[in-house]
Amino acid sequence: MKKRKSLQISLFFILFALSFLLMVQPAKAWNIHPLFMHPVLFSMPEVKNSKPVTAKSLKTFLTEEEQGLVKLLIQEEEWAQNNLEWYMPRPDTQVFKATGDGGDIVQRFVQAIRINPDFRIQLYLQLLPGDDRKGRSPISKNEITFLKEEDLEYLNSTTFVALKEGEDVTPLEVVVSATDEPDLGIDVGLYSDNSTRFGKTYGFGTQAFGNPNLDYGSQAPFHMGFYHESKILYAFAGFLKETYPEYRIHLFKTLAEFAFRRGQDYWGWRFMGWGLHYLGDLSQPYHTTVFPGTSTTKVLWINVLAMAGFPGAKNDAVQILSNRHIVLERFQQEIFQRAYRQSSPSFPIFKILKSPANIPAYKDSFPREKLARKSNAMAAELNDIITNSAPHKFISDPKFEFGKYKEAGQIIENIKKSKGQEGVDSLVRMIGEAMKPLTVYGRSYVLDILKPGETTAKQ
Repeated sequence: MKKRKSLQISLFFILFALSFLLMVQPAKAWNIHPLFMHPVLFSMPEVKNSKPVTAKSLKTFLTEEEQGLVKLLIQEEEWAQNNLEWYMPRPDTQVFKATGDGGDIVQRFVQAIRINPDFRIQLYLQLLPGDDRKGRSPISKNEITFLKEEDLEYLNSTTFVALKEGEDVTPLEVVVSATDEPDLGIDVGLYSDNSTRFGKTYGFGTQAFGNPNLDYGSQAPFHMGFYHESKILYAFAGFLKETYPEYRIHLFKTLAEFAFRRGQDYWGWRFMGWGLHYLGDLSQPYHTTVFPGTSTTKVLWINVLAMAGFPGAKNDAVQILSNRHIVLERFQQEIFQRAYRQSSPSFPIFKILKSPANIPAYKDSFPREKLARKSNAMAAELNDIITNSAPHKFISDPKFEFGKYKEAGQIIENIKKSKGQEGVDSLVRMIGEAMKPLTVYGRSYVLDILKPGETTAKQ
């Protein structure tokens, strides 16, 4: 009996230590999703050539479609319970009901799909570098999100413009802008230990991993999918399976299809963009792999040392992991923004994202079995490329915190100075390889939503 209790205690501490390691993992995947989703969607005639749609507020959409959404969201809840192993059912108190009261209809809908009620669902567009505002009024990033300024620094060079209800806008603009919205607060604070009023009522329970005390940390289980780790790691850390990207991907696909069927094309494109965000996240190896480039044995050994009172190896591993993740994000953002500003059609990743491919008919298993599996499989190689391409200080010095580095926004120049143009080219090639599956399965997702009979948006 004592041996069994001792084993249970040991397992508990290993699990706790692993959970702590994941608390500092950045919860954003690629920075600024429109930068890489625009080339994919622009190359699809079904999107590019669709006729303009009329901007409509969420309140107007919900008021017009209240009755139909009741049945739809019941069916979606049944799907989630029947198909997602770790899904925590929606409490009966959050069920969407048709009351005919437009005053609280947005609140009722937000609660039913269990997103942050403070998320600002505005009518706006997020422009790409060099885009024309077309006479539209610019708005501050603080007008479209409640997130803190320190979490929005990466958007300082991004332009947002307001839309008016009833204004015509192209579907491409709508869906591309929408691909970034889930990083603006949709999934923040949804757990009971996130110190939010709604986290205690949404029914997701306590947060499995990620830092529950930080905004971006609290969204981690919705934006990461650790589906393909080793069996031994799952044996010690089953909580890694408690993730929700598949839930969001299917939910927003269902809502997009409903909107198109009802002739609510603006919201069809916008919901589509929300779903595409999570597909993009699963193409990022740091969001499908706990410790890229580190064996399971080493991960467990680091935790054993920490449990024994020697946390140095754990602290070093955490800092290095965080630095490499952020270096990849910053480099990806900067290299894309530069390509847009220089109007560089020869940018290698643009060529990959625009390239036509054989697109399979979409299946609900694709996010896990295609995107996340391929992403996880290339994690070790990506880690090697980052290690060989970026300055040693940035990615291998545990005493250095890249996120606070004052020249973090000059990552390309720093890499060139340290590793030459080959360092830049190696990272560009690797990012292109990582995004290749997204060009296939992202298109598959879009085409399935736009299949004949589902949409009125086609000309």
